[in-house]
Amino acid sequence: MFNALSILWGVAVGRQLIGRGERRRGGILMLGGSLVLVTVFLDILRNLFGWGLPYLGGFGIVGFSLLLSVELVIDFRESERHLTEWIAATVILRDQLNTPLQTLRFGLDTLPARAPEDNHRLDRLQRAVTRLSHISRDLQRRNRLS
Repeated sequence: MFNALSILWGVAVGRQLIGRGERRRGGILMLGGSLVLVTVFLDILRNLFGWGLPYLGGFGIVGFSLLLSVELVIDFRESERHLTEWIAATVILRDQLNTPLQTLRFGLDTLPARAPEDNHRLDRLQRAVTRLSHISRDLQRRNRLS
């Protein structure tokens, strides 16, 4: 009875997921739960009436497991697609960052002698350019690791 209530609860959760717009997940949960319930119910009827059918409960559990495995594969594919999009976005960001950084670095390196009051401002600019260069290198290294 506990197992049947657990499966019924899973079917109810699947229905809620469908109501929230997650049709695939909810449908798989409802279909898998229903598959287990039907096969186990048929096994109970088999025992009550002495039918010569084979036990089907195991097939319901295996079917539910296969459905959940398919769901996991779909989720992993979606995660992989999101990761690929993120990597492509970081490559674009890195490429867009490199040219202005090179221009800034060249401009700072070729500045004429500075007045003492400008040293603080120019040092801050140099630190900012150095930090952006490190970010760009980190993006490049992370993309190679992925």
